[in-house]
Amino acid sequence: MPEFKNAMEILIGVVVLVLSGIFVFVVYKSGTLGESGDGHYKLIAFFDRADGITVGSNISVSGIKVGKVLTQTLDTSNYTAKIEFSVINSVQLPLDTSAEIVSEGFLGAKYIALVPGSDSNVLKEGDQVEFTQSSMNIESLIGKMVFGLEGGNKGSESAGEDPIDTHSTEDTPSEDSGSVSFWGLKPSPLMSVSYVRK
Repeated sequence: MPEFKNAMEILIGVVVLVLSGIFVFVVYKSGTLGESGDGHYKLIAFFDRADGITVGSNISVSGIKVGKVLTQTLDTSNYTAKIEFSVINSVQLPLDTSAEIVSEGFLGAKYIALVPGSDSNVLKEGDQVEFTQSSMNIESLIGKMVFGLEGGNKGSESAGEDPIDTHSTEDTPSEDSGSVSFWGLKPSPLMSVSYVRK
Protein backbone atom coordinates (compact mmCIF):
# COMPACT_ATOMS: atom_id res chain seq x y z
CA MET A 1 0.00 0.00 0.00
CA PRO A 2 2.70 2.54 0.78
CA GLU A 3 4.32 1.83 -2.58
CA PHE A 4 0.98 2.32 -4.38
CA LYS A 5 0.40 5.59 -2.53
CA ASN A 6 3.84 6.85 -3.48
CA ALA A 7 3.29 5.87 -7.11
CA MET A 8 -0.02 7.79 -7.19
CA GLU A 9 1.62 10.89 -5.72
CA ILE A 10 4.38 10.72 -8.32
CA LEU A 11 1.84 10.26 -11.11
CA ILE A 12 -0.20 13.22 -9.89
CA GLY A 13 2.97 15.33 -9.69
CA VAL A 14 3.91 14.44 -13.27
CA VAL A 15 0.42 15.31 -14.52
CA VAL A 16 0.53 18.67 -12.73
CA LEU A 17 3.94 19.44 -14.24
CA VAL A 18 2.76 18.53 -17.73
CA LEU A 19 -0.38 20.68 -17.42
CA SER A 20 1.70 23.57 -16.06
CA GLY A 21 4.06 23.27 -19.03
CA ILE A 22 1.17 23.34 -21.49
CA PHE A 23 -0.32 26.38 -19.75
CA VAL A 24 2.99 28.25 -19.87
CA PHE A 25 3.42 27.39 -23.56
CA VAL A 26 -0.09 28.62 -24.43
CA VAL A 27 0.43 31.87 -22.52
CA TYR A 28 3.78 32.43 -24.23
CA LYS A 29 2.33 31.84 -27.69
CA SER A 30 -0.61 34.12 -27.06
CA GLY A 31 1.74 36.77 -25.69
CA THR A 32 3.96 36.66 -28.76
CA LEU A 33 1.05 36.66 -31.20
CA GLY A 34 1.31 39.68 -33.45
CA GLU A 35 4.96 40.46 -32.74
CA SER A 36 7.15 41.52 -35.63
CA GLY A 37 8.99 38.54 -37.06
CA ASP A 38 7.93 35.41 -38.93
CA GLY A 39 4.43 35.93 -40.29
CA HIS A 40 4.22 39.63 -39.37
CA TYR A 41 5.60 43.00 -40.40
CA LYS A 42 5.98 46.16 -38.32
CA LEU A 43 4.47 49.58 -39.03
CA ILE A 44 4.66 52.96 -37.29
CA ALA A 45 2.04 55.64 -36.68
CA PHE A 46 2.07 58.98 -34.84
CA PHE A 47 -0.91 60.31 -32.87
CA ASP A 48 -1.51 63.61 -31.08
CA ARG A 49 -3.22 61.62 -28.32
CA ALA A 50 -3.03 57.89 -27.63
CA ASP A 51 -5.22 57.65 -24.53
CA GLY A 52 -6.18 54.07 -23.68
CA ILE A 53 -3.65 52.45 -26.02
CA THR A 54 -1.13 50.16 -24.32
CA VAL A 55 1.37 47.51 -25.38
CA GLY A 56 -0.71 44.57 -26.53
CA SER A 57 -3.73 46.62 -27.68
CA ASN A 58 -5.42 45.15 -30.73
CA ILE A 59 -4.91 46.25 -34.32
CA SER A 60 -7.95 45.53 -36.47
CA VAL A 61 -9.24 45.89 -40.01
CA SER A 62 -13.03 45.89 -40.44
CA GLY A 63 -13.38 44.63 -36.86
CA ILE A 64 -11.01 41.66 -37.37
CA LYS A 65 -7.80 41.49 -35.32
CA VAL A 66 -4.73 41.51 -37.58
CA GLY A 67 -1.99 42.44 -35.11
CA LYS A 68 -1.19 44.24 -31.88
CA VAL A 69 0.70 47.21 -30.46
CA LEU A 70 4.38 46.45 -29.86
CA THR A 71 5.74 49.67 -28.33
CA GLN A 72 4.59 53.17 -27.47
CA THR A 73 6.95 56.08 -26.90
CA LEU A 74 6.86 59.87 -26.81
CA ASP A 75 8.48 61.64 -29.73
CA THR A 76 10.11 64.59 -27.94
CA SER A 77 10.75 66.46 -31.19
CA ASN A 78 7.04 67.30 -31.57
CA TYR A 79 5.52 65.65 -28.45
CA THR A 80 3.40 63.15 -30.30
CA ALA A 81 2.77 59.52 -29.41
CA LYS A 82 4.78 57.08 -31.53
CA ILE A 83 3.08 53.70 -31.83
CA GLU A 84 4.79 50.67 -33.32
CA PHE A 85 2.50 47.79 -34.20
CA SER A 86 2.51 44.55 -36.15
CA VAL A 87 0.28 43.29 -38.94
CA ILE A 88 0.10 39.73 -40.25
CA ASN A 89 1.74 39.18 -43.64
CA SER A 90 -1.48 37.97 -45.23
CA VAL A 91 -2.96 41.48 -44.84
CA GLN A 92 -1.32 43.82 -47.36
CA LEU A 93 -2.34 47.42 -46.64
CA PRO A 94 -2.41 50.16 -49.31
CA LEU A 95 0.02 53.04 -48.93
CA ASP A 96 -2.79 55.53 -48.15
CA THR A 97 -4.21 53.45 -45.30
CA SER A 98 -5.36 55.47 -42.27
CA ALA A 99 -5.24 54.56 -38.59
CA GLU A 100 -7.69 55.75 -35.94
CA ILE A 101 -8.00 55.07 -32.24
CA VAL A 102 -11.49 53.86 -31.39
CA SER A 103 -13.15 52.02 -28.52
CA GLU A 104 -15.24 48.87 -28.23
CA GLY A 105 -18.51 50.51 -27.31
CA PHE A 106 -18.99 53.56 -25.07
CA LEU A 107 -16.84 52.27 -22.20
CA GLY A 108 -14.95 49.50 -23.99
CA ALA A 109 -11.21 49.04 -24.43
CA LYS A 110 -9.37 51.19 -26.95
CA TYR A 111 -7.77 49.73 -30.07
CA ILE A 112 -6.35 50.94 -33.39
CA ALA A 113 -8.57 50.47 -36.43
CA LEU A 114 -6.88 50.48 -39.83
CA VAL A 115 -8.91 51.76 -42.78
CA PRO A 116 -7.37 50.62 -46.07
CA GLY A 117 -7.12 53.14 -48.88
CA SER A 118 -7.06 52.65 -52.65
CA ASP A 119 -3.38 53.09 -53.50
CA SER A 120 -1.89 50.33 -55.64
CA ASN A 121 1.34 50.41 -53.60
CA VAL A 122 1.37 48.69 -50.21
CA LEU A 123 3.00 49.38 -46.85
CA LYS A 124 6.13 47.40 -46.05
CA GLU A 125 8.24 46.59 -42.98
CA GLY A 126 9.03 49.77 -41.03
CA ASP A 127 6.79 52.08 -43.08
CA GLN A 128 4.75 54.85 -41.46
CA VAL A 129 0.99 55.20 -41.64
CA GLU A 130 0.66 58.86 -42.61
CA PHE A 131 -3.03 59.44 -41.95
CA THR A 132 -4.06 59.09 -38.31
CA GLN A 133 -6.93 60.11 -36.04
CA SER A 134 -6.22 60.49 -32.35
CA SER A 135 -8.17 59.15 -29.41
CA MET A 136 -11.23 61.11 -28.25
CA ASN A 137 -11.32 62.05 -24.58
CA ILE A 138 -14.81 60.92 -23.49
CA GLU A 139 -14.52 62.64 -20.10
CA SER A 140 -13.73 65.96 -21.76
CA LEU A 141 -16.67 65.64 -24.17
CA ILE A 142 -19.08 64.84 -21.31
CA GLY A 143 -17.77 67.82 -19.33
CA LYS A 144 -18.29 70.17 -22.26
CA MET A 145 -21.84 68.88 -22.74
CA VAL A 146 -22.68 69.34 -19.05
CA PHE A 147 -21.22 72.84 -18.81
CA GLY A 148 -22.81 73.76 -22.13
CA LEU A 149 -26.26 72.78 -20.87
CA GLU A 150 -25.75 74.70 -17.63
CA GLY A 151 -24.65 77.78 -19.55
CA GLY A 152 -27.69 77.52 -21.81
CA ASN A 153 -30.07 77.30 -18.84
CA LYS A 154 -28.48 80.33 -17.17
CA GLY A 155 -28.76 82.26 -20.41
CA SER A 156 -32.44 81.39 -20.70
CA GLU A 157 -33.12 82.49 -17.12
CA SER A 158 -31.34 85.79 -17.69
CA ALA A 159 -33.32 86.39 -20.84
CA GLY A 160 -36.57 85.65 -18.99
CA GLU A 161 -35.87 88.40 -16.43
CA ASP A 162 -35.82 91.20 -18.99
CA PRO A 163 -38.97 93.27 -18.62
CA ILE A 164 -41.20 93.84 -21.61
CA ASP A 165 -41.70 97.45 -22.55
CA THR A 166 -45.47 97.79 -22.84
CA HIS A 167 -45.09 101.37 -24.09
CA SER A 168 -42.98 100.41 -27.06
CA THR A 169 -43.77 102.05 -30.32
CA GLU A 170 -44.33 98.55 -31.69
CA ASP A 171 -47.73 98.56 -29.88
CA THR A 172 -48.91 101.45 -32.04
CA PRO A 173 -50.66 100.40 -35.21
CA SER A 174 -48.85 101.45 -38.35
CA GLU A 175 -50.80 102.65 -41.32
CA ASP A 176 -48.17 101.22 -43.65
CA SER A 177 -47.86 97.80 -42.10
CA GLY A 178 -51.49 96.83 -42.44
CA SER A 179 -51.48 94.94 -39.11
CA VAL A 180 -51.80 95.54 -35.38
CA SER A 181 -49.33 94.01 -32.85
CA PHE A 182 -50.06 93.20 -29.23
CA TRP A 183 -48.05 92.98 -25.99
CA GLY A 184 -44.86 94.33 -27.51
CA LEU A 185 -44.55 91.44 -29.95
CA LYS A 186 -43.50 91.99 -33.50
CA PRO A 187 -46.20 91.41 -36.09
CA SER A 188 -46.37 87.96 -37.54
CA PRO A 189 -48.87 86.15 -39.73
CA LEU A 190 -50.13 84.17 -36.72
CA MET A 191 -50.21 87.00 -34.12
CA SER A 192 -51.64 89.99 -35.99
CA VAL A 193 -55.02 91.36 -36.96
CA SER A 194 -55.35 92.79 -40.43
CA TYR A 195 -57.46 95.84 -41.06
CA VAL A 196 -58.67 97.68 -44.14
CA ARG A 197 -57.68 101.31 -44.47
CA LYS A 198 -60.60 103.60 -45.12
